Amino acid sequence: MSPWVGIAIFAVTYVLVSARRLGWLRLDRPAGAFVGAIACVAAGVLGPEAALGAIDGRTLILLFGMMGMGGFLGVDGFFDRAAVALAGWARTPQRLLAVIVWSCGGLAALVTNDAVCVLAAPLVVELIKRHRLPVLPDARPAF
Repeated sequence: MSPWVGIAIFAVTYVLVSARRLGWLRLDRPAGAFVGAIACVAAGVLGPEAALGAIDGRTLILLFGMMGMGGFLGVDGFFDRAAVALAGWARTPQRLLAVIVWSCGGLAALVTNDAVCVLAAPLVVELIKRHRLPVLPDARPAF
């Protein structure tokens, strides 16, 4: 097997994963990665055993558990209450951004990055929607 086959599959997979930004292909990132994984096994770049060995079950269980916790916290209204409290404490969009960045960085040093992202994302989305903040931090709106 030529290494160029694997490189070509990687290049096509990279385009599939990033094509959402280009807008011409309606595959999301997980679907693009899945297509690339199937292509690697189908082309013989990886055997089925090696492909299964590359999956870390503990990481999948962690992510599934974090998503479940995030879902339950959302149903309970935790993210709504936390958004109100955090915005009131920060008082300005600039301070809010600083608090989010530093608190997520500090939490990521204590627990996994994945857990912080899965649990902080709904809070950030709630803050953005509630206060009509820009998605990108380069604009400077007032509360």
